[in-house]
Amino acid sequence: MFLWISRCLPGLNLVLFIVLLVFAFTDVDEWIPWLSCAFLERRAYHKTEPGNAPESPPVTLKFSQKIYMWYTIFVHLDTVVFSSRLSYALVRVRHRMKKTLARRNEYNAPLQGDDITAAPKAGAAPMNEVMHAIILPNYAEDIETLTATLRVLASHPRAAHQYEVYLAMEQKEKDSPSKASSLRNAFEHKFLAVRSTFHPVGLPDEVAGKGSNVSFAARAIFEHHRMDKSKHDVVITVIDSDTHLARDYFTEVRRLHHTNPNSANALYVCPIIFDRNAHDIPIFVRVADILWGCAGLAGFLPGAPVHIPTSVYSIPLGLAEDVGGWDGDATAIGEDMHMMIKSYFNSHGRLVTLPVYSAASQCNISSARPRGWRRFVDTLQARWRQALRHMWGALDIGYAMRRMMKLRMLRLSNLPLFHLLWEAHFLPTHFVLMILASALYEFFKPAHLIHPDLKWTFAFTGLVRTVSFLIMQLAFCFYDAYHALCVNTRAMDMAKAGIPETFAYRRPWHWRYLLDRISFPVAGVMYGALPAFYAQIAHFWTDKLVYGVSVKPLLSAAGMIP
Repeated sequence: MFLWISRCLPGLNLVLFIVLLVFAFTDVDEWIPWLSCAFLERRAYHKTEPGNAPESPPVTLKFSQKIYMWYTIFVHLDTVVFSSRLSYALVRVRHRMKKTLARRNEYNAPLQGDDITAAPKAGAAPMNEVMHAIILPNYAEDIETLTATLRVLASHPRAAHQYEVYLAMEQKEKDSPSKASSLRNAFEHKFLAVRSTFHPVGLPDEVAGKGSNVSFAARAIFEHHRMDKSKHDVVITVIDSDTHLARDYFTEVRRLHHTNPNSANALYVCPIIFDRNAHDIPIFVRVADILWGCAGLAGFLPGAPVHIPTSVYSIPLGLAEDVGGWDGDATAIGEDMHMMIKSYFNSHGRLVTLPVYSAASQCNISSARPRGWRRFVDTLQARWRQALRHMWGALDIGYAMRRMMKLRMLRLSNLPLFHLLWEAHFLPTHFVLMILASALYEFFKPAHLIHPDLKWTFAFTGLVRTVSFLIMQLAFCFYDAYHALCVNTRAMDMAKAGIPETFAYRRPWHWRYLLDRISFPVAGVMYGALPAFYAQIAHFWTDKLVYGVSVKPLLSAAGMIP
């Protein structure tokens, strides 16, 4: 019973919030007189002497309305804080990324005694050098997408010496052995090693998907490095099948690994950028992905106690083993956040999340159909399925509660983590419902029957929403500058490596991108609030979501195996 209740915490919270709105904005509480302040006030009114009675019963503020007022003010102020910290984070991340690029000569130099340009594989890295075990999970992914990702990784100066690539395949995909063999043959001479794992069907409590693929591949990494004297110097990096990482990501992880005193308990997190086909998709999909990336970016603040990983992250092998590796069950569908939460609690709060200021390039969801209305609709539907997977991660709230209770980690230091979980999974639905409920109440309720305090709350929250919208306009300006830096850097790197690539440049004052600035509330509802509502209600009867592969476009000739 406790497992079901914890799993359904977001849904139960949603139901309770709807009940609060019903009591606050309808007269349903009058059906239960002993709960109704208005009933008591009216009874006192009718007992008043006729000559002393007011013209009409007084307008009272119900207890449910008081709760609503305080909560809606808190939620609205949080939106202002979010948009403000996002604006500051975008400026700060761009500044830090420039510093990262300036360190290229210092940290991207070839290993001492090795001439990387002379031979693709001159040997393994020397002792105490960081070894990067890169997990590339894929289930029914196009081989062209995987080839493009591997080709970008292979262009890094240290790939042949320090990158072990693990192709995390799914056994039930009938073409996975041939696909893995083709990729190994094409790239094994470009990396220190290319290995493949095949997640078997029927493992207890595991489901097909990214989480289980990563979990199975990680076990292979643990076994391969079982006899290593220093597991701390092996860092596991998990990426998506379409993720293109700059060389700076790994050199920054290497730098932090050698310089940060808490590197043994570190989880490395980087921002993401959708910079390849954003110009070729529906506006609501483009803006939804911008908001998705910004949700992670908003946490890149000085002194932030926790960062939520999005798609890409790294963790030392020793720490990954200590916390029990990755989970592959239904609750780990959002495997990036889930692993961070698991590492946080299983390390008894010793986990530190360290930002890596090198953005990971991602593709937007896109239909494979030719241009036309069918492609437009298919892309919208594909983005909905992806958003549902994202919001299915609300299961992590129950998981975090169970881990906290089991390990008896009831402490104030957990508040930043739970605040981020609340922002990710509670805020979207609550914000939309409270705006809708208050608008309907003001429309149907005569003004003279609305309590003055409630009127003030409606006016104040309306002003706060306007302020938040204006701050988001500033954030979009900073985002355009951040996007330009990311695209220009990648374009330079790909040209130097001789890799053909497509880039989605943003022209800030073009009408298409000006529309982004005003359409983000609609995109947020479509791909934030609605799928969150659906997922949280569905959790009442199931925690399993059939994992579907998101369609990604083939953008260039880089998709062909060399």
